[in-house]
Amino acid sequence: MKKKSKRWLSIALTVSMLLAMSVPAFAEEPGSPLEQIPPDSVQEDIEKQEQNELEDKDLETAIQDAAVSKDEESAEEATIEKPKKAAARAAVADTTIVLYSNGTLVINELPEDRSTNTSAYGSVTIEASSSSFNENGGIDPPWRQSTWKKNLIKSVKFGSLTQPTSMKDWFRDCSNLSSFDSTNLDTSKVKDFSGLFASAGGSARSFSIKGLESWDTSSAETTSSMFESSYFEVPQDSFANWNLSKLTDASRMFYFYRSDEKNIGEISLPAGCNLTEFFASAYNIAATVKMQGAPSAFDSVFFGCGGNGEITLIPSNAEAKVWCKKMVALYGPAGTKSIANLHLPAEPMTTVLYADGTMIINEMESDRASNLKEHGAVLAETDPLDAENQDNPPWRTVEVFAEKAKFIYLGSPVIAKTMAEWFSGFTKLELFDSENLNASNAPNMTGMFRNTGIESEEGLEVIGMKNWQTYSHSERITSYMFAGAKVSAIDDLSGWMIGEADSMFEGLVGTLDAGTINLYYGKSFKNFAADAENLITVLKIYAIPSNYENAFFNAATGKTGDITLTYESYASDDVKDWCQQMVDLYGASGTETQGEVHLPYAKKTVLYEDGTLILNELSRDSTANIEKHGAVKKEFPAWDGTENDYVFGDTGVPWFNYRYDITAVEVGSKISPVDTSKWFFECPYAVAAELSKLDMSNVTNADQMFYNFGGNAAEKDIVISGLETWDTGKLKNMHGMFMWVGQFARSVTITGFTNWDTSSAEDTSEMFNFTGRSAKTVNLSGFDGWNTGKIKTTAKMFYGLGYDAVSVSLSGFENWDTASLENAESMFEQCASSDKQEVVMDLSKWDISNVTNMRNMFASFRISAEKVTLLGLDHWKFNNKAILSSMFDMLGITGSTPSVSEYNIGTLTIPGGCVTDNMFQGAHNVKGTLKLDGMPVSEYGGDINLAWRANTAGGALYLAPTDDETFAFAEETVSKYGPTGSESQGNVYLLKMFDFTVSESIMMTGTANSADLTVTDLTVENLGSKAITVSSVQVDSILNGWALAANSIDFAALTKDSKKFSLVIGGFDLSKGAYTAGGSISTNNQKVFNLTGKTGAVSTAINKQQIANLVVTVIAAE
Repeated sequence: MKKKSKRWLSIALTVSMLLAMSVPAFAEEPGSPLEQIPPDSVQEDIEKQEQNELEDKDLETAIQDAAVSKDEESAEEATIEKPKKAAARAAVADTTIVLYSNGTLVINELPEDRSTNTSAYGSVTIEASSSSFNENGGIDPPWRQSTWKKNLIKSVKFGSLTQPTSMKDWFRDCSNLSSFDSTNLDTSKVKDFSGLFASAGGSARSFSIKGLESWDTSSAETTSSMFESSYFEVPQDSFANWNLSKLTDASRMFYFYRSDEKNIGEISLPAGCNLTEFFASAYNIAATVKMQGAPSAFDSVFFGCGGNGEITLIPSNAEAKVWCKKMVALYGPAGTKSIANLHLPAEPMTTVLYADGTMIINEMESDRASNLKEHGAVLAETDPLDAENQDNPPWRTVEVFAEKAKFIYLGSPVIAKTMAEWFSGFTKLELFDSENLNASNAPNMTGMFRNTGIESEEGLEVIGMKNWQTYSHSERITSYMFAGAKVSAIDDLSGWMIGEADSMFEGLVGTLDAGTINLYYGKSFKNFAADAENLITVLKIYAIPSNYENAFFNAATGKTGDITLTYESYASDDVKDWCQQMVDLYGASGTETQGEVHLPYAKKTVLYEDGTLILNELSRDSTANIEKHGAVKKEFPAWDGTENDYVFGDTGVPWFNYRYDITAVEVGSKISPVDTSKWFFECPYAVAAELSKLDMSNVTNADQMFYNFGGNAAEKDIVISGLETWDTGKLKNMHGMFMWVGQFARSVTITGFTNWDTSSAEDTSEMFNFTGRSAKTVNLSGFDGWNTGKIKTTAKMFYGLGYDAVSVSLSGFENWDTASLENAESMFEQCASSDKQEVVMDLSKWDISNVTNMRNMFASFRISAEKVTLLGLDHWKFNNKAILSSMFDMLGITGSTPSVSEYNIGTLTIPGGCVTDNMFQGAHNVKGTLKLDGMPVSEYGGDINLAWRANTAGGALYLAPTDDETFAFAEETVSKYGPTGSESQGNVYLLKMFDFTVSESIMMTGTANSADLTVTDLTVENLGSKAITVSSVQVDSILNGWALAANSIDFAALTKDSKKFSLVIGGFDLSKGAYTAGGSISTNNQKVFNLTGKTGAVSTAINKQQIANLVVTVIAAE
């Protein structure tokens, strides 16, 4: 048998030679940021300068020197080229940085220019050698030192070629700077322009830069604060030719830009750049900004750019256009953050209704194609909305808009003057997205949504009402605004100053929480909420309405209706009396109608005799609760968000000392805390919590909120509900949130967090640690909707979850963003160890490149399942410092014995340097490959014990080395823990991962009619040292043909695992049974005989009628 020799050395030598050949003959000296030889772009100027200098020199001497230096050059070449190169180098080596008495700073002044400069600029104030400045690439220039007194600098010049790599803060706070001459400045290698002219020119009130338009910025990575608070007079289009394609940070580039000449012209910005406060507070600035895509950050990018300036945004692609539109909505004429003349290029607009019911007011012509694709054909179109037609908007004259519109958007900014009856009668309307609407000058909203949405399933949702700039007008007229409408959601209107409000919610259909509404002016209020059975609102009364006939007739009489009348502490007695009068007329005991119209209820937190704790119970509910839960056992102060905020401290929440008495938790009325850490810490006998009225929108910390909740409630069913209502967008710390919940309960159910906003979450460690440890069933809602991009640690997140449970629901990890994840230690350790259901987890999208601790991550995870498959681990790129110790350990647990029949992990590629102590210790039936892309290490030194007692009953763990060192390690590991291991015997194998070719010819006797024709001991060499033997491939019987079967015990063991090897003849897999060929077979008929597996394939052709020999050729592929 012929084998290929090893090729490690030859490959290494070949790579080395190729690398050596790629090195240029003349390379820049390492560590020298400033070029010593001028580039071609400035060579001509230098040649002229140096030619003049040569006129006064002895050219014959120069020729002789040059000829001696380089015999190969002709006298003519030496005359010109050699002195030029020498002079260019000397210009850099011998220059100085000089500040003259008139304030002129000369950078890299040539010695021969001193006399001329002294005459022009006065005496030398201070000077320094340029050598360090040039060697450091311009970092920390000498004039930044306190001894130089930067405020003396008035003008800047460059005496000779200067090529920095950084200009960071060069002239920051040089308040007297008035001019900057870029001649002889080469910026082509500058990466950092940050703070270059920040706060410069303040005393002079202006300064100019010569040659700015010609700067080469192709290497620029940051221009942060480059012109911040400066008085630079920029000529228009100075930035038009700047190449900023590598720019990543332009934050505050023109922040508070102060120059009177503020039209900076055109500038092009790349996608993914940080534009935070780019133009912020640059009042009156004018510019044309070309956007190549959306920036990475843009907080306050155009904030405070009002005045007479004008900024035009020109998007270059769809992504950029979406962003530009958003900026115009925030900062443009209809802006919700600040108002500036910010806009997209002017283009024709129309109002359009599409086939899917989408209506776009003032759609831009350039958006038509994409809208057609998204929304279908155009059903109708009409004129755009403008300042002249708002009293009778154009869609009011085209009936199909009101009949079929379901979703309304504004395609470009609209400044409203009135919105009366705009969408009255739009019966199918489900959504009005008011982004791009400025309503600061639109006091009249009469009937705006009258009878709207009544044919829609959920009712109308209005987005963005809180941003309608309500404070800029003294009074809002909202009569009939939602009369007869079906409305599901609007913004809290607490910022609105409402005057006349007749029938504002009269006949409202369905339930609507309108938040707080302020009645300021004592205007007419009749029929305000008449027949609005399920209106929920807090009305703050500042003055008694002039007309309040039937204001709350039959109001809040429905199941969910609730109207609270309140007033300020300084309110007059008349206002207080009027509120009481309304309650007497329309409240629970009203003389006109009986509804939930009331003054603010008193609140308290109560623990009842049956163990029910009700937070912020309303006084109205007290009687009913006593009947339901028994006598009051203990009263606590209500949560009020100030003194009683229930933040866990030294003394704990008020009920802490009664925690062992609590059996259930409810929230009686809305609570809006900022911290819920340890609220229900150690309530071991509690079995239920209903928390839909708990407002979590401002909570940042929920550490151990339910720690050991129901932990001792043996054989009880634990249910935590209402979480689907939670807004968790600010929640950062979820550590131990449900830790040990229902440890010994019969079942644990925690649902409602599938679509939690976890965009701020950083710590979810121990969140479900031993939750439902001994419960029979653990039911968690999925994690599908979680935004996990900021989570840094998931250590023990599901540790021991449902450890002894028969059934555990755990899903929704497929789309997790783990780019920020650093610690995943024991994340799934011992999770659902007794659950026998087959489980598949797709983790292919996980980015674990920053994770440094994965110790015990899957240790004993689902070890009793029928089958476990972890998909996508072959996509994982491990950090080369990652700790992977005991990652799949199944030995170190107590309780359940591993019984999983298959534990499929696929292929893991482990880089050198990873800690892999006991990585597969005691692993059971694991099937997969560990590709060793470098040497693993031990955290403690010595033996790694990678696979001690692994796969003793089955499975197939392959070690795939990639070089001589890892081969030796893999070979040693298999010798210890493989089928004939010296320390334990298991299915741990060595896997060849490199090309090789082996051929073997086996002569056989017998004919096609012989029943004992046998191929024996076919050996395929693997890595030149390990052998895979295929035994007893034979013809079992002949019946009008023949049969071929793999019946050897050795071969059957190999073929049992389809991930290892299969024996195929004519496309038939012999591991699934014998192959039988029926009928007569011609002499030339050939079948293919294949041995396939991770090592490659064996193939040959068999002459069936008279089998004389079998030639086997092995060609392996990685």
